[in-house]
Amino acid sequence: RVLALKTDAFELHYPCNSETTKRWFHMVVRGIRHPGPVAAIVMHSDRSREYAASIAEARALENARVQYVARAESDARFQRFVESTNEGVLTLDASGTITSANPRMETLLGHARGVLIGQPYFDLLPSADAFAARTRFARLWLGVPGVAEVQLLRADGLLVDVLATESP
Repeated sequence: RVLALKTDAFELHYPCNSETTKRWFHMVVRGIRHPGPVAAIVMHSDRSREYAASIAEARALENARVQYVARAESDARFQRFVESTNEGVLTLDASGTITSANPRMETLLGHARGVLIGQPYFDLLPSADAFAARTRFARLWLGVPGVAEVQLLRADGLLVDVLATESP
């Protein structure tokens, strides 16, 4: 097409493999317009490194996508488990603020989820138990799990006894 003067240039990426090495080349053909016979310049350049890097990048992106999807599916399965379990579940952030509560915990405490979320966990404890709970909480952030019998304050002012399994 270049020599027929239908286009000024033509480009092609193509493999040129040997038995031991995979290589990619880039060819550019550019027409030369001058008064005389039709002519063109043909250039070949080895693009194997760039191509290998782009393949590695594409693989890394695909691996990241696969891991993201797997994590999202795992999180969804875990969330379904937490929502359907017969055990009360609270999650807390690093400051001890409640970040989630499952339906069973709503029933145990008589508080709607919206009331629990954002509330300090320690506000659910009788003041006499707060120091021990804060100590256990600090140990969690050091990676030390625990189990403790605690009382939580219900919405109606009564205390409910629970066995708290605490994990970082």
